[in-house]
Amino acid sequence: MGMGYAKMRAIAEELGAYAEHFEGGWETMGRLQEYVVLTEALDGAVEQHIAGVEAADPAQADTLRAGVLFPVRQKHQDLLTQLAVCAQGYSPWTSYAATTRS
Repeated sequence: MGMGYAKMRAIAEELGAYAEHFEGGWETMGRLQEYVVLTEALDGAVEQHIAGVEAADPAQADTLRAGVLFPVRQKHQDLLTQLAVCAQGYSPWTSYAATTRS
């Protein structure tokens, strides 16, 4: 009829282990999100600087686009990808935790 004490205890311990895992992962995801915001701000600042350089020295503007702006945008995309991978990694575990509680 009911779940035995040993089974309930085992589930509680398992969920506790998942909770510890989630806490570390949420911290990592939070740091990744901070880096995403930072690269977005950096992108805007570099783009603005390039716009100012463009009229006076188009070749320098092209060099800045290739040497600075492109790597910033590439890193931004990498961070977004890593954030998505982290989020997907939690999806199966959160579903499992929800089903074992009921």
